[in-house]
Amino acid sequence: MAAFFFGCDQFVARELEEKARLEALTDKVIGAHGENHPELRQIGEVFQRLCADLKPHMSKEEQILFPYIIETENSALQNRPAPFAPFGTVSNPVRMMMMEHDTVGDLLRELRTLSSNYTVPPDGCISYQTLYQAFETFEQDLHEHIHLENHILFPRAIEMEGNH
Repeated sequence: MAAFFFGCDQFVARELEEKARLEALTDKVIGAHGENHPELRQIGEVFQRLCADLKPHMSKEEQILFPYIIETENSALQNRPAPFAPFGTVSNPVRMMMMEHDTVGDLLRELRTLSSNYTVPPDGCISYQTLYQAFETFEQDLHEHIHLENHILFPRAIEMEGNH
């Protein structure tokens, strides 16, 4: 499980770097093409909402949920009692994280729809192309991250807590 968390740390670091790059690139493309492509302003707003949702979500994972899961696993491996769960059971924050994942999925779908599946219009410059390619990669990374949490980490954490 430690390798999974190392991967999560790498994802968070990449996400923070990519978020800053995408914000600047979005502003540049809106400035150059926003008049002819008003959907870009909506895309910028949706991306900002996505980033605003991701920031506290990742913070809760990094500061509360993941440390609890790691401690639960370490306790199980060392035959120690399970750690105190300030949230009652791990199922409670997991349920909240999954609801937040659903919100992220909705925002990603909205980005994809507004951008016509990341299709750059004929008058789009290289920055426009770069932005849409980066959005698509960002989306794929988020889907992979969410899949790993929802289908591997969270079920394992719930099972571990139940067996401990």
